[in-house]
Amino acid sequence: MLRDLAPVVQVSDHEARGRIPVRPEICAPSGRVLAGPVATLVDMLAGGLAARAAHPNWMATADLTLHLVERPSDGEIEAVGRVVRAGRSTVVMEVELSAGGAPAGLASMTFAVLPRREGNPDIVRSANTTDDGVPPAWLSGGNLVQPIADALEVRVIDGPAGVLEAPVIDYSCNTLDALQGGVVATLLCLAADHVLPAACGAPVETVDLHLTYLALNKVSPVRTRAEVITATPSHGTARIETVDGDGRVTAVATAVATLPRASP
Repeated sequence: MLRDLAPVVQVSDHEARGRIPVRPEICAPSGRVLAGPVATLVDMLAGGLAARAAHPNWMATADLTLHLVERPSDGEIEAVGRVVRAGRSTVVMEVELSAGGAPAGLASMTFAVLPRREGNPDIVRSANTTDDGVPPAWLSGGNLVQPIADALEVRVIDGPAGVLEAPVIDYSCNTLDALQGGVVATLLCLAADHVLPAACGAPVETVDLHLTYLALNKVSPVRTRAEVITATPSHGTARIETVDGDGRVTAVATAVATLPRASP
């Protein structure tokens, strides 16, 4: 899934830079990029940087906060991530987002530092670029030829209630054989983009997400459920959670959706 977003990512010890092209497959009905793929870029960038900061230990995502001030309909979304704090138990990242040279948003992530286990990749080695600055080969791709929801095999069970379902498959899993953090964020944003337009009676789209990861999503299917907190014709807020196939709540989030800005 990460390769299909066609990212270009470069990670050093103190900073990570990345970008993804804005294509129809990752855009909302308004033509503007969905919040989920942007959250995935943030998770990808911050995760690589956090793994370096936590080295020789490993890490797991604890929470993600995303605030978008602009969502382009073409060009690229660019991100710059920096370490805010690297402690014994947590690593905190901040990621600045831009599009066409203008600010597009801000994100932050917290990672829990874990003892390294056999099978965890050596991110310091794999994240190094070649002498000419070319990103590692595993980041090359760009083969997304269908909407991101279809690529993740998301099923809409009850859109107005925010009930969506996704399988745990190799395409969307991380090195721990669980749904990748950005995939979880994307699933939650997709749920918000169903429940809040129905509640608001208007085509609002997700612009803010605050997500706390509670447990790994390893058991299929992973389902969302939502509770609308506020709803007006221009703005809506919902609490959304993911539940795995064993009935365990694995993530909780608050999503905010607004009407898309008029194109200039």
